[in-house]
Parts: sequence; structure tokens; C-alpha cells
Amino acid sequence: MINVRAEKFTGFVFLLLCFLGTVSAQEQLEDFNRNMDIAYSYQNINSDSILAHAGSAYSIALNLQNPDLKIDALKLIIKAQLINGNNSTAMLNCLKADSIIAINRLSDRLPEILMCKGLIYQNSGFTSEGLQLLFQSKGLIEKLNNEIIESELNYYIALASYEIGENEQSRKYLKEAMVSRLNDKDYTSLMNYYMLMASTFTSVDSISKYLQLADEISKLKKMDYKKAILLNNKALFYKATRNLTLAKTYYLEAISISVTNGYLKHLSNLYNNFAYLLMAEAKYDSALLVLDKALSISRDLNNIDIEASVLDSYSDYYVAVNDSAKALINYKESVKLKNEYRKKQQIEKSLFLSTVFETEKKEKEIARQDSELYRIYFFLFAAVSLFAVALVILVYFRHKSAIRKARIKTMDREKKLEVANAMIEGQDTERKRIAMDLHDGISPKLGSLRLMIDSHFEESDVYSEVSDSINDLDHNIREISHRMLPSQLESKGLIVALTRFINLLNQNNKATIKFYTTVENRLEEKYELNIYFLFYELINNALKHSGATEIIAQLLDGNKVMSLSVEDNGKGFDPEKEYTGIGLRNIRQRVTYLNGELEIDSVVGEGTAVMIEIVI
Repeated sequence: MINVRAEKFTGFVFLLLCFLGTVSAQEQLEDFNRNMDIAYSYQNINSDSILAHAGSAYSIALNLQNPDLKIDALKLIIKAQLINGNNSTAMLNCLKADSIIAINRLSDRLPEILMCKGLIYQNSGFTSEGLQLLFQSKGLIEKLNNEIIESELNYYIALASYEIGENEQSRKYLKEAMVSRLNDKDYTSLMNYYMLMASTFTSVDSISKYLQLADEISKLKKMDYKKAILLNNKALFYKATRNLTLAKTYYLEAISISVTNGYLKHLSNLYNNFAYLLMAEAKYDSALLVLDKALSISRDLNNIDIEASVLDSYSDYYVAVNDSAKALINYKESVKLKNEYRKKQQIEKSLFLSTVFETEKKEKEIARQDSELYRIYFFLFAAVSLFAVALVILVYFRHKSAIRKARIKTMDREKKLEVANAMIEGQDTERKRIAMDLHDGISPKLGSLRLMIDSHFEESDVYSEVSDSINDLDHNIREISHRMLPSQLESKGLIVALTRFINLLNQNNKATIKFYTTVENRLEEKYELNIYFLFYELINNALKHSGATEIIAQLLDGNKVMSLSVEDNGKGFDPEKEYTGIGLRNIRQRVTYLNGELEIDSVVGEGTAVMIEIVI
């Protein structure tokens, strides 16, 4: 009887423990979902709060030993880290997710992590590599027939394509993304797609059409953040079409939504954009108040990228109110912060590349160790262990020697690139400074001098001659300033700036300069700036030293290779000799900086041809 009671009691305890374990697991699952919901609620407001709650959710998933929940939490953590620019940490979390997928054989989750990796590469500035990973993910997801993930993936492919100027490709994948979202009535996604689609067009009708579609969706349900972005885009569109009244209405509505919901980063950008509209209306006092708000928010957020942009707007404001001294101060401060932001980006990019390199190295090392272990066992069983060990040691030291040599070569090349980088950035900074001094310093003083002469010496016999000389001098200074820092380079692009530069030279020099190009689209700022100054140096060298009567300049867009050349019919020179001129040295440094190839073909008395190839 006692034994029977004991057995019943033991069974009761076991059932009770099982019940309590089930309740505990259920409570933890609810806690996981609650943390994930809270994390999602902080989207567009506070990425640190997203990280905190998604991190708590990941800890719960670890306790539950649920691999799918771990991956769900890691995906949210990765996206929050991308917002903060922590690309290297995000990549480490992708590798953690890879490990979970491999251990638990969750091959159906692999496309999602590949997609995250593609976004990390894209966020790190390696858009082409990111696109490759996104297409790789697309190939896998199509086999799984997961329309939601495929639609999201098509959107990211479209976004990456838009960033590299492939607007046709961007529209193609946006249309694919729209089909499934229209069927599911996923209005949040559709609003993103329509806004991106509007950005891929240049015609007013197409832009207006997709902005209108996005606007209609924004009225269907509460999407405050998306609506604030849409209103900003519409305001920019109507400002560009000179409908300032409507643009102002949209800005004020977007600002109201952002203030109410605490979208501080977006609000700072909104105030910055709104200030330009107020300046266009000549409401300078209001514009200054709005810029003060934008600057205050950017500093509270400790966002030096936005702060630099706002300070640049201050510079434009002070130019508009004719306060050149304050304009220059704000411009310099803006440039300083932009350089600081670029350095931070370079550091993060280096950390990211180091993470990728170390991961690949570990994977190769693991694979190599496995291979070596198999080889040792094989030779042990074959009774030739000593020979195998000797061979392994020999291979190891040869491999180590090769790595050491490769490392030395890499360090030497990196050092040369660092020197070239420093020289080029220093020259460009000094060029900008001199151009600014000429434009904002000497030119206004000449204007004052001309007014003084007009006031006091108008009756003088030499008045006309002196006044004309001052006008010519002012024109020459402005021309030099624009050559050193062409304003059209940033606003209208490389081809427009080069064409204007060559037209000016054709007006002022005896040599005839012809320019041919097949480039149709804008390039990255780094390439446009350096290619412009390469032509600047090459053409000026030909004009100064060759005695040429005809110069032919070409810029050809090949398959990811940009070819530029300058040929003249001048007296030529011996390229094998050492030349101490600054121009040729600057050209070589810029080509090194762009990781390009330079070739000089010149014969004394028969002219010169300089050819440069740059991989874009």
C-alpha cells in the first residue's frame, strides 16, 4: 500500500513540474512577443530603444532554445544597428544567425540573413557587392515561394539599383514588389514603393502620379512617419515647380506630425529644408529661427552629419543677407564637421572590412586545419607519419613566408595610398580655400574700390581706363575662382563643369580645344571632383608647355572603366626624364588616389598623348 501511494505521489509531482514548465515557457513566449512589439514601436524614433528590447527578446529566445525566435530577434537587432551605422557589429550578428541556421538546419531562413548581409554591404558603401548578395538571396527565396520576404527583397534591390543610378532596373523590381503587396493590401510597404518609384523619374507627370498614389494610401490608415516623409517629398517637388504656397503647406503639416510623434532626426531635416523655402520668399528672419531649431535638434541628437548640413544652410543664409564673414565661418565649420563625419565613416568601413576579412580568414583556417588533420590521419594509417609531418611543416612555413611577403606588399601599397589620399585632400582643401578667398575676399573689395572711384574720380580723364581695368581684374578673379572650385560641378555635374571650363579656355587662348564624351549619368562625388582636376591639370600643362594649336580631350564610359585622354600637337617631351613640375606630380598622385593606370606617349617634336583608365 505504501509503495502504491509513493508511486502515485511521484507521478503527481512529475505532472505538476511538467505543467509548471509549460506555464513558464508560455509566459516567456508572451514576454518575447511583448519585447518585440515594443521594439517595433520605437522604429523611426529611437534605435537604441529598439536594440534594448530586441536584445531582451533575444535573451528570452536563448532561454527557450528556440532557433526561429533567435533569428527573428537578431534580424531586428541587425536593422537597428544599420540605422546607427554599426555595420561591423551587424555583420557579426549575421554570422551568429548563420551559425544558428547551420546547427539547426534552418535552410529556409538563410535568404533572410543573406538579405541582411546585402543591406550591410550597401550601408557600408559597397553597393555592387550588396546587390550580388541580394540577388543571391532572391534566387533562394524564389524556390521557397515566400511572397512577403520576396517583395521586401525586391524593394531592397530596387533601392540599391536607384542608389547606383540604375533607374530602369529599380522600376522593374519595384513593379515586381508591388504585385504581391497589392494583393495582400500591405499599404505600409506600398507607400514605400510608390515614394521610391517617384524618385526614379525625372518627368513632372510621373513624379506627381506616384506621389499622389502614396498620398491616397496615407489616408487609408495611420502611418504618421511615412506620411511625414511623403509630405517632405511633396514639398520639395512643389518648391522645385515654384508653387511655394503649396510647398509651405506640406512642410508645416510634416513638421506638425514630426513634432507630435517625436521624429527628431526627420524634424531636423524638415526644418533645414523649410528654411530654404523661407529664404526663397525673402523671409530671412523666419528662416534664421527655423535654422536655429534644426541646429539645436541635430546637436541634441549628436548627429554631426545633419549638423554639418544645417551649418552649410547657415552659410547660404548669410550669403543671401550679404554677411560674407559669417557665411565663411559657417562654411568652414560645415566642412570641418563633414570631414569628421567622413573619418567616422572610414573608421566604420575599416572595421567592417576587418570583420569580413577576419571571418573569411577563420573559415579558411578551419577548412585548412580540417584538411591537414585528415592528411595526418591518412599518412598515419599508411605508416608514413614522419614524412607527412615534415611535408606539413614545409608547406606551413612556405605559406607563412608568402603571407608575410603579401602583407608587406599590401602595407606598402596602403602607405602609398594614404600619402596620395592626404596630398589630394590637402590640395583640394587648399584649392577650395583659395577659391573662397578670391570670391568672398578680393572680389568684394574690388567692388568697394569701384564704388569709391565712381564717387570721387568720375570727372577724371583716366576714370574710364581705371574703371575698365578694375572690371577686367574682377572678371579675371571670378574666372580663376570658378576654375579652381567650379560651382556647377556639384550642382550640375562633371560634364557640364568640364564643358564650361573648356569653353572659357577656347575664348581666352590661341589653342583650339575639342571635348568628346560618352558619359551620360552623374558619377560619385569623389570621381567627378578628381576627374575634373585631372583634365584641369592636363589641359593647362598642354597650354603652358607644349605650344600646341589643337588639343583633343576625351572622356569615355566603358564597362565599369572610365577612360580619359588629352592629346595635343605640340612640341612633345621625353617622358623617361625626371621632371620637377608640380602639374605632372599632381596628375600621378590623383591617378594613384583613384587606383588608376596612367600612360604617357610623347615624342619630342611630335606632340603628346596622356591616357588614364580608372575602374569605377
